[in-house]
Amino acid sequence: MMKALFVTASLVAGMVMVLSGGCAKKSANTPGPIPPVVTTNPAAFLSQVIAQGGGTVISEGSGSVTSRGVCYCIAPKMPTLADRHTSDGSGAGTFVSNLDQLTGDTVYFVRAYATSGAGTSYGEKVSFYSNATPPPFYCGEDYGGGVIFYLDGTGHHGLIAPTTEYSAPWGCIGFSIPTSVSLGKGGLNTAGILAGCNEKTIAAKMCTNLVINGKSDWFLPSKEELRMLYLKKDFVGDLGNENYWSSSQYDANQAYSINFADGTVNTSQKNAILWFRGVRAF
Repeated sequence: MMKALFVTASLVAGMVMVLSGGCAKKSANTPGPIPPVVTTNPAAFLSQVIAQGGGTVISEGSGSVTSRGVCYCIAPKMPTLADRHTSDGSGAGTFVSNLDQLTGDTVYFVRAYATSGAGTSYGEKVSFYSNATPPPFYCGEDYGGGVIFYLDGTGHHGLIAPTTEYSAPWGCIGFSIPTSVSLGKGGLNTAGILAGCNEKTIAAKMCTNLVINGKSDWFLPSKEELRMLYLKKDFVGDLGNENYWSSSQYDANQAYSINFADGTVNTSQKNAILWFRGVRAF
């Protein structure tokens, strides 16, 4: 999970010394074995029970890659070697994998892997739908700069969340800013917060400044949009068990947040530093 902390304390630099017999010695850090680096290629559905994927071993690290392939399972579980996996040779370079024994009309997550004496590394997660005619979009699909976590009744529009999150205050404690808790209002809420609050490093402002995977139209989700994200958090992945900000105000001093450990809706002081994740609509 990529997390960027909002830091207010000054940083102190120094050198750690180990005292022995009245003499100062620098502590030595012995580098350990370097694991391989592998990326996952997109997976393509071939038939009702077979798909094709693969990956690329970019670097073997400090040892030779003895085994490589992909591991896969039904979403939202994150696949590892404990799940079904292929074995597609060894060494560096690109490989192709055939994924078999699939269940039809199901979302699968896939990750490439590479194993050496330094351990096993995994590539990024990709997803596919096991149907020759999949729906136009599906929850858990990698699309539009992140992962789809909500679809409207048409199946053609919804909300996307990235795998990157940050922490900051909601901002402007003591000032009332009209917002909505409803689905589809996060973008308007975010614009309203920026219009009514000139503080620079707040969650709404940081969302609008985000550029992730080439997309820059991120906003702070409303309470109901955040609840949808909680319900599909395992499809998106990398969400902790902490409170996350919504863009919905409770009163002049508090705003709604949701605890992602159990889905509890809370009201938090606007000057509290909580995690947040920008979302975008499509």
